Amino acid sequence: MKKTVWVSGGCRSWYQAADGRIDTLWPGTAVSYWWQMKRFKPGDYRVTEEATTSGTV
Repeated sequence: MKKTVWVSGGCRSWYQAADGRIDTLWPGTAVSYWWQMKRFKPGDYRVTEEATTSGTV
């Protein structure tokens, strides 16, 4: 993330922690995320229901 606008451009947003650290769920570019989601095949995955113990999701 060091070379992205989020860090090097002086941007401040809710993506950043108070110390400036940015946690991200996708380590690549927005284009690579788009490409992966464009090729997403739901049939490749199995969805199962999981019980929760706290009563919240």
